Amino acid sequence: LEQAGEYTFTSDLGCTATIAITVEELCPVGSFVPEYTVNGTLGSGSGSITLDEGSEVLLDIQQDGGFSITLPDGSTVQGPLAINAITLEQAGEYTFTSDLGCTATLAITVSALTILTNKKINDVTVFPNPITNGKVYLDLTNFMGEQIEVNIHDIYGKLILSRNLTPDHNEIEELQLYQLSGGLYFITLIRTKNNDSTLIKVIKLN
Repeated sequence: LEQAGEYTFTSDLGCTATIAITVEELCPVGSFVPEYTVNGTLGSGSGSITLDEGSEVLLDIQQDGGFSITLPDGSTVQGPLAINAITLEQAGEYTFTSDLGCTATLAITVSALTILTNKKINDVTVFPNPITNGKVYLDLTNFMGEQIEVNIHDIYGKLILSRNLTPDHNEIEELQLYQLSGGLYFITLIRTKNNDSTLIKVIKLN
């Protein structure tokens, strides 16, 4: 770019001629822009993004043409780049290089997923209570992938119902108690993982 301008030619006899040379910038601002699709949402224009661990990411460019991407570990792949579930180790700076030599960078920060390490079975929500229509529900959202034992006793200690919920149970499990008469009952929940248990009192209306 610095060599653009007017060039003057002068012969030994003093004759002159000029030529004006214009140099176009190979990679002007905005001509090579990375874009990113995160969990189906398209974005571009930012030099850095923060993603949740496990996010699905597609790295591409806005312009047509071939390009490569240099990853944080130094390896290079031809773009576009699809990452099905990004990990903490894949955080860092991604350098995009076009076939013409234009470059752009995108810094990706990956936030670790929060894992509930202190969850207790007594955090389970049982609803409705009182039971009005013969059905009661257990919210087991925080205990997916765990086997849960459910026992229901009456006020005399008699076992009325017993169920073992396998690790692939639903987030919300339904218990049907149509056959029970109105009164007070005790639901015992036991995590077979560590024998954590809780006792919940429920009332069934007639």
